[in-house]
Amino acid sequence: MVSVGQKIHVLYKLSLLLSLTAASGHASDDSSPSDTLNGTVEGLRCVITTATTQEERSKLLESLQPLLIASSPHVRQHGVKGIKELAQKASEFKERQVIRQTLSLLAIDTDDMVRQETAKSFQFIAKKATEESERRLIQTILEDLLCDKNDHVRQWASYAYTALAANAESLEERRLLRAAVPPLLDHSCSSIRSSGISIFNILSEKATTTEELYFIGKVVLPMIPKAELPDFFYEMTPTFSVLAENTTTLEERNLAADGLIQLFKKSYDWLLQEVFEGLAILYETEQKSKITACIEESLKNPADHEMTIRGVKFLKALSQKERIGDDLAWIRTNYISVIMCKAAGASFVPAREAISGLKKLCQKVSDSEKRSAMEQELAKIVQ
Repeated sequence: MVSVGQKIHVLYKLSLLLSLTAASGHASDDSSPSDTLNGTVEGLRCVITTATTQEERSKLLESLQPLLIASSPHVRQHGVKGIKELAQKASEFKERQVIRQTLSLLAIDTDDMVRQETAKSFQFIAKKATEESERRLIQTILEDLLCDKNDHVRQWASYAYTALAANAESLEERRLLRAAVPPLLDHSCSSIRSSGISIFNILSEKATTTEELYFIGKVVLPMIPKAELPDFFYEMTPTFSVLAENTTTLEERNLAADGLIQLFKKSYDWLLQEVFEGLAILYETEQKSKITACIEESLKNPADHEMTIRGVKFLKALSQKERIGDDLAWIRTNYISVIMCKAAGASFVPAREAISGLKKLCQKVSDSEKRSAMEQELAKIVQ
């Protein structure tokens, strides 16, 4: 039986011979050098599937490289797929380094399909990059691919960039990575926009400073009113809620409040708990009047059950604070208003939430006489 090493040796010699023949232009038209080159590349790709050692993979890469220089686009397309398969198997830094250097040349290939497969290959290299210096070199190439004229190339490059962001460690690395994201969010391709949001979400989760969250929030804020997909709200809500929790400046609190208010109006019900909690935190700052206006607006129209329930649920979140103080009267008044709307024929669901909230609010009152009076008032209203 022929060993993997023997197969590689034969194909390596053949690839060198064919690449030299193709480069010289001495092959006759009827000799179909392109077909022979294709066959050689396919042979190498078959062997790649059985290669198990770094030495074997290195020799296969060395065999593929000559076929990527003086060949037809079709041959290069098959060749770069072989590189991609090697990238999937690459385990050591030196191995990835040689593959990355080969891919950097293919990233400027004139053929769209070659560049597309190159971008796909970078996903595997980016996922395995353990050193910041290695990731920085990959990032430089990917940033060029993110600006490619072909949308498919940009799409696959955005996936690779997402993988790169997942491995980012230092503050400076995250700063450099985020700079390339805003153009992705304006792209006509929904997949590229989605990648941009995913990258921002990853960087937001890794953030160690409010400055990082502020940058992301400022870019994303104008997108909230026109956003539709649940993924957007799922991935961006934490940016504003965490910023609200850790904010240190008025500018940051303004942004956090604006973002959370937009999410309060626009996001999906199952994603709102973080929004309520973030708004409750900011309610204790100079953002109080802005948030109060938002909540009162949501409770204005009893026919809008969805917004009314959201307003009531925020009141419940606000009631969870250790000390309510003067807010108790405002919360109580709004609860009663919603319950009374039920008496006038509005939906029972918001009223049920308000009754539940008012009962819990009564329990927060330490003065037994005041608590008893509130409970009696509630009993009368419910009747």
